[in-house]
Amino acid sequence: MADMAMINVALVGAGRVASLHADGFLRTGCARIVAVADPREDAATVLADRLGAEPVPDLDAVLGLADVDAVCLAVPHDLHAPMAMKVLMAGRHVFLDKPLATTVEDGEAVAQLAARSQPSLMVCHNLLFHPAVRLASARLAERPVGRITTVAAWSHGWLDLTPWDFRRSLRSTGGGAWVDGAGHLLYTIEHLLGPVDHVQALRATGESRIGGEDNASAVIGLRSGATGTLQVSYADRLAGSRAPWPAGWRLGLRISGTAGTLELDLLPEARLATSRDGAPVATERVDASFEASFHAAIAEFVRAVVEHREPSISAKDALRILRLLHDAA
Repeated sequence: MADMAMINVALVGAGRVASLHADGFLRTGCARIVAVADPREDAATVLADRLGAEPVPDLDAVLGLADVDAVCLAVPHDLHAPMAMKVLMAGRHVFLDKPLATTVEDGEAVAQLAARSQPSLMVCHNLLFHPAVRLASARLAERPVGRITTVAAWSHGWLDLTPWDFRRSLRSTGGGAWVDGAGHLLYTIEHLLGPVDHVQALRATGESRIGGEDNASAVIGLRSGATGTLQVSYADRLAGSRAPWPAGWRLGLRISGTAGTLELDLLPEARLATSRDGAPVATERVDASFEASFHAAIAEFVRAVVEHREPSISAKDALRILRLLHDAA
């Protein structure tokens, strides 16, 4: 991408994922970070110094800079919709972490504005850019498991929380582990297997370290006729869980059918295992870090900006996942 036009990017939010996003933009070779905004002045300054950028206090200060082409929003969930809309109305492009909003109504407002705005908006459905997910999609096209009957998906581990982590606040997240984690599973399942029509979730009601539930399970029905289960938890002490996320995490899914199974693991390591008629066929290991999925998603956003086209993950796509999350009983 080094031969493409250079764009200037501002980061809003200097927390856990901001450094990961910054690295993704710099890896493209055609994006520079010009500003970092965070109400925690020390956090903004530390990250800005590392990136050779200007530390600023807030989004208004970012939008007051004439040289900002795009804004990367790595902020609490309840700020996604109002900040995304403000950036779009200011004529800048938006790269936004999921979810699109904390309510369907706010998500609809963002999607409507994005649809009629010339600046582009992309939501970070990063798993769709993971090489292992793309390999799974290619293998499924060969119908190795026959008619697909069930899918099981999981995302669980011990989420390390700083004292200022917004997930400690139910208002900031709009929900607990279900809202924060299940969306990744839903959009990956839809990408691989087609639309999900029904979701019924059961959210834990016991003690929790975060503002909402720290674990949830769900059953789903796909338009194809297949059924499935989802499980998310932020409170499972797995091997390696003392290390910061994503170390010690388990993330993956298993697709079963009338002829065999396909099991996709993304964490702790990426691999694809296929069996047929009850016997193992192949295990393919994918040499890619989990962080690479974020880098690839950001590269797609940067390409869309410089090519003046809509990104491959639109606000409309993210709104569909938000509706599924909120429709779950």
